[in-house]
Amino acid sequence: MGNTIAKSITSGILAAKGDSKRALKISTKGIPDFNGNQDTWTKWKTSALNTFIAGGYKEILECYVHSEAHETDNEVVYTLLAGATIDGTARHVVAKHDSTKDGHMAWQELCYLFDGESRLLTTAKRLRKKLQTTCLYAASNSDRYLDSFFETYRDLESHGGHMSEPEAIGLFLDNIHDLDYCSWKTAIKLHKLSLDEHVLQFRE
Repeated sequence: MGNTIAKSITSGILAAKGDSKRALKISTKGIPDFNGNQDTWTKWKTSALNTFIAGGYKEILECYVHSEAHETDNEVVYTLLAGATIDGTARHVVAKHDSTKDGHMAWQELCYLFDGESRLLTTAKRLRKKLQTTCLYAASNSDRYLDSFFETYRDLESHGGHMSEPEAIGLFLDNIHDLDYCSWKTAIKLHKLSLDEHVLQFRE
C-alpha cells in the first residue's frame, strides 16, 4: 500500500515539474514498506538505499547542502519515505517533515533512531553473554570476579539491556563454581536479599 501511494504521488510531483522521463523511472521502482520494527530495519535500509542509489538520490540522502540545492529530488525522497512508512510505527519520524517535504532529514532521522537502537541491542547482547560467562572457579580471585561481574552488569544496564534483580542474583550465584562456596550459596538462597546484600555477604 505504501509503495503504491508513493509511486503515484512521486510521479505527480515530477510530472508537474516537467520531468516526465524521470517520473517514469522512479514510479516503476519504489521502495519496500517499512513496518517500523527494529528487527527488520537493516534489511529494509539496505533495500531502500540500493533503490535510492540506483535512482540517483545518494547525495540527497547523505549531503544536506546537495539536498537544499535540489529541492525536487529532496521532495521525491521524502515522498517515497512517507509512502514506505505510512502503515508502520516509524511514520511519526517522517511525519515531522510533512510541511517541509525534506527527504534528507527524514532519512537521517530514521538512520539515527534505528541504527542507534541496533548498536544498543548488539552491545547489550554482547554484554549479557559476557555476564553469563563471567565465573568464579577454585583458582580464580573472588574480588576480581565481583569487579568483573558488576562492571559488566552496570554496562548492560546503561546500554538498555535490562536484567531484573532476581535474574542478576541468580546469575551471580550460579556463576560461582568454586566448591568452597557451596554451603554459602545454599544458605544464602534461603534469605530474600537484594543484589547489594548478596555482595556484602559474599565479601564477609
